[in-house]
Amino acid sequence: PLDSTGADPALLHRVRDTLHSDLEWTNLFDFVSDSNISALDTGADFYNVNYAEWGLTGAAFLLKLGYRVVGGNLVMEVLLFDLPGQKKIFSTRYEHPIANHTRLVHTIADDVLRELTGENGLFSTRILMVCRKGKSKEVYIADSDGGQFTELTHDKSIALSPSWSPNGKTISYSQFEWRFDPQSQTKKLIPV
Repeated sequence: PLDSTGADPALLHRVRDTLHSDLEWTNLFDFVSDSNISALDTGADFYNVNYAEWGLTGAAFLLKLGYRVVGGNLVMEVLLFDLPGQKKIFSTRYEHPIANHTRLVHTIADDVLRELTGENGLFSTRILMVCRKGKSKEVYIADSDGGQFTELTHDKSIALSPSWSPNGKTISYSQFEWRFDPQSQTKKLIPV
């Protein structure tokens, strides 16, 4: 089992809630009540499952997460079991900076969904958007669940049509400014 040294209970609660929210959003999963599994979820034998006892809960799958904190990183070991089939589906170890733990949790949710359905998840995807900020429009980015909403531009102009590059590492967008046209004595919106 992984050592919980340095673990923050509030962080672990956020990890659990984010993973639950991601998987619930797919509308493919029903979750067993915590009260029904509290006696089974002891963590005493992280790598093994008592299939007979877990089978009584009515659950089809069991997802176990172990954790430890190493420096500024959250290390999570994830095991997914098929309870009726009495076998382990996968076991993976993840490591990510604690400050960006939601990216780690979204990756875990993507992997669980891929293993169970064969389909790629969208939890790790990011959304580009334009939002009004006073009189300007700026480019923002957010996780697929709306979390980590971050302003990317601070141009105090009008940004439009943000788009990912083919490799997904950079973005492009159109930018316009209001400029005074001396000929017509009016302000005009022009591309920058």
